[in-house]
Amino acid sequence: MTGRKSLFLLVSIVVIILIIISLFYLVEFLYPKFSYRSSYSNNSYSSKSAPFKFEAFAKINTVRFASTTVSISLVSTPGELEQGLSGRESLGEFEGMLFVFETPDFYEFWMKDMKFPIDIIWIGENLEVTDISEDERPDSYPKLFKPKEKSLYVLEVNAGFARAHNIHIGDSVIFAIN
Repeated sequence: MTGRKSLFLLVSIVVIILIIISLFYLVEFLYPKFSYRSSYSNNSYSSKSAPFKFEAFAKINTVRFASTTVSISLVSTPGELEQGLSGRESLGEFEGMLFVFETPDFYEFWMKDMKFPIDIIWIGENLEVTDISEDERPDSYPKLFKPKEKSLYVLEVNAGFARAHNIHIGDSVIFAIN
């Protein structure tokens, strides 16, 4: 009987492990990448590209362009990434939201559940603006906005901000603590 109990216990443990592994792969299959508001479409954000070492960015509260400073909100959790700016009524004139990724990629954004238009500014790992989508409106959903070059950071600001402050592709960006 002891041999049977040991075999039963071993088989039970193996079955439990297989169930856990199967559940993990099922979740990965059903939700391979998260779709985020104003955020990322299905090929933009995954558990493998979560904001990396977010602690290093946690104190950053401004993004500076040549003569313009934007006070930012950083997103750090999957829930915050999903929420993005959706549900907000507006942003202040010099406010924005900064998304930080682990690796450069072609992160796509959409305007799902947005209440106001925005400019989307993609920033490369060299801290230069790689692309800008201007005046993207909530009624454009489900259209996806994708940069022409890979980016590591994405800044969302009020529509018209990039034009009003003369922000262009190739401009340098500084992350700062104020």
